[in-house]
Amino acid sequence: MQGKPSPFVIKRLNDTLDSYSYAFQAATVSKDSVKSAVERKKFAESYGTTLGRLTSAERTAVTKASERWARKEARLRLQMVGVDA
Repeated sequence: MQGKPSPFVIKRLNDTLDSYSYAFQAATVSKDSVKSAVERKKFAESYGTTLGRLTSAERTAVTKASERWARKEARLRLQMVGVDA
């Protein structure tokens, strides 16, 4: 027999703080940046255990590839700003 649902809701504090952070970012930067941040966080949570099993050399390679990607993304964003102007 199921009783009444509990009036208490358990939430992780980090989730609440992330929510505030995303709302602030949406208001001050853009809603697209929030969407990207949420997707990055989901990816990190999904693959964190897998990446944790990599060897040191493999983690270094992934980190370097990520840094190269971030630099390329930054250059492309600057180019897009130039196109919009």
